[in-house]
Amino acid sequence: MVAMARIQIVLLALAAECLLILLAALVRPGWAMPWSRAPRRWKTTLIYAALTVAFVVAAVAFRKSTLDVALEDPDGTTRLSIFDSTDARPDRRIGKLRHLQSLDLRHGKLRALAPEVATLRELREVNFEHNDLHDFPVELLQLPELTGIVLSHNKLVSVPSLSKLSKLEHLGLGNNDLLLLPADLGSLQALNYLRLDGNRLSALPDVLPPNLIMIDVSDNRLVRVPPPIYRLA
Repeated sequence: MVAMARIQIVLLALAAECLLILLAALVRPGWAMPWSRAPRRWKTTLIYAALTVAFVVAAVAFRKSTLDVALEDPDGTTRLSIFDSTDARPDRRIGKLRHLQSLDLRHGKLRALAPEVATLRELREVNFEHNDLHDFPVELLQLPELTGIVLSHNKLVSVPSLSKLSKLEHLGLGNNDLLLLPADLGSLQALNYLRLDGNRLSALPDVLPPNLIMIDVSDNRLVRVPPPIYRLA
């Protein structure tokens, strides 16, 4: 995040330099006209443009990120949403948000979670869809209060046992590369909604969660559908 801010500053500085050169050329065609002889309106325009660019550069340099704002009141922050992040891993300072209940990091470049996420014991919902996750974030297995996990549109190929997440109600795993599901998936007594569409599954566990209201297994390679799904139709 800091690196990206520095890049933005450099780009804006280069843009400012180009603008100043252009305006100077207008003021002094052929670099022959002395500043003292330039029309007053050109001088005013040049100074105004320089001040505007300087203000924009300063604003970018000192602007606060969403996480920075949240950390101003860490104990009072219960929801955090950061979209389109280029970070491969969340900022480790996220662990300071001890009362966080909802974490939304959609449409980014995530490849893993910071270990500090596992310390957010009050976390209830996470949404990491449209990222670059290849492995199921094991940090989530240490958060027994989770009721919703959305990991759709990533690159997951497998899912570990989720039996520790006894309060899980919503699980979104659509549009990944899943080949298998954990055999003990049926142990999730609270699970109501399960999305598995757009994967490479050829079979489902024989025992599914008993309280499912909706399950989507479209666009897979299923050759056999367990009887519980018929009862949901």
